[in-house]
Amino acid sequence: MNVLIIHTTGSVGKSTLAAVLLRPRLGAELLSIENSNFGAERYGEPVRLFEAQDYLAYIEQLMMAEGTNTITDVGSSNFTEFVHQMLIVGGLSLFDYVIVPCEKQDRTQLETITTIQTLLNAGLDPSRLRVILNKVSIPTPRRPIDVDFAALFAEAEKDPRIQINPNCYVPTLPLFAHMAANGLTWQNILADKTDYRALVRESKGQGNTMERIEYVTKQLAQGMAAQTIAILDRAFEELDIGPAVITDEAIVVDME
Repeated sequence: MNVLIIHTTGSVGKSTLAAVLLRPRLGAELLSIENSNFGAERYGEPVRLFEAQDYLAYIEQLMMAEGTNTITDVGSSNFTEFVHQMLIVGGLSLFDYVIVPCEKQDRTQLETITTIQTLLNAGLDPSRLRVILNKVSIPTPRRPIDVDFAALFAEAEKDPRIQINPNCYVPTLPLFAHMAANGLTWQNILADKTDYRALVRESKGQGNTMERIEYVTKQLAQGMAAQTIAILDRAFEELDIGPAVITDEAIVVDME
């Protein structure tokens, strides 16, 4: 399976979703079309890097990977050239699914609509399009998700080619800010089986030493990671791109 995750603008969570939602559940190789920003590698993932101007080399690599799951993350700075190259060289049909993330800011919704329409006009089969709503407020009966994404859902009503699953969303996850603030990576957290709660208990009475603070920080990260995995499992199921091949090993931490 080849999956493309793409958007005409940056900071909508493409690389995060590629690294922590898609790759662990597809066992996929990560390919990045980027030349100016950090992508999924900041989560501790190996990434093969290309630029849109190297499109032929990229397509050759994608074809060589036949039989292997791949995820291609296109940076916003390469969006226009990447789409241009697809139009003159081809390659859109190589992707089983094309995922477009969207956040709730009005401008981002409009840019999401532009992204979707650009891809459809380039020949994307609508059945391969998936939209994932990112960093959402948890919907409630009094405030359903289409209230925050009014422009996007209105576009879907006008254009039957655009199908949006209101249950396909990822809420704002504080784990990632915690990781960035403390120099942690997703892979480090998953691999670390240390019982930090026990270490915190053992260090009781030693004051707020740097070592004890580190134990608390990592215990908190493990607990949030366990919750994050469950949330991402649900989002992946709603994305409807097939069964997960590999899943993150659950981290169970007693937070009490």
